[in-house]
Amino acid sequence: MAVDPTNPNRVYTSTWRGRLFGSDDGATTWYRIADDGGTWANGQIYVAPSSPNVLYMSHDGSSFGRGLV
Repeated sequence: MAVDPTNPNRVYTSTWRGRLFGSDDGATTWYRIADDGGTWANGQIYVAPSSPNVLYMSHDGSSFGRGLV
């Protein structure tokens, strides 16, 4: 889970199966940002402090053991 450093009500989370979700109301409700069937094993999510519209997420795109951003 990641929190926007400029807006604490904007949070992000993901599922292990490649679905990325955001919330603009402090996690009361969620909307789907992405549902990439080719992205597996999502890991850490990070909001860039210099540009809160940029979201980084580590994942294992091909096979387990090879992390990607």
